[in-house]
Amino acid sequence: MGHVLPYFGNLGPSTITQIIVNDYIKRRKKEITSPSAKAQGIRAIDLELLCLSAMLKWAAGPDVLMIPEAPHIGRLIYRRPIPQVLTREEVEAILAQMPDALRTRYLLMYRAGLRKDEIVTLEWKDINFERSEIRVTGKGDRERVIPFGNTLALVLTVLHAARKDDGLVFPSRSGHGKLTDIRKALRTAARRAGSQSL
Repeated sequence: MGHVLPYFGNLGPSTITQIIVNDYIKRRKKEITSPSAKAQGIRAIDLELLCLSAMLKWAAGPDVLMIPEAPHIGRLIYRRPIPQVLTREEVEAILAQMPDALRTRYLLMYRAGLRKDEIVTLEWKDINFERSEIRVTGKGDRERVIPFGNTLALVLTVLHAARKDDGLVFPSRSGHGKLTDIRKALRTAARRAGSQSL
């Protein structure tokens, strides 16, 4: 609503044409300057168009009849670019630039396929060393069990022995609470490894 009302607030429903809507879309797209924010920006514009469409349908409703018919407002289409995939050698070079605790975090993400939200909430009680399994809760609160091999077993055992509590496996730097940013350390290591992919 923060963008819709300033632009359309002074216009009557009958004056809102497809041309005006298209002009709004062009202006909003120009405000998206970062390529990494493009998908999020398109989704935001879609929500704004959905809001505008709902208001116009209300204006065309039988109890209001401000306009005879609400114009059709379509959704924008955005396809995410195919992500670049690092080679095994590139991954190993990046991991080699990290201290042990950090290396364990990203090795776990790489080898066990844990997502960011899963890695920052992972607790030691979720790791079964006897069965070499990790239980994680992912999107939609769906639980899944992930097996892990000897390499992960070794680095996790070493890390566990160095921890003073059995809470989060990868707590924030202060030692209290969840991590909020896991990209900075990864980008720093990638830069040191000479990788341009991150």
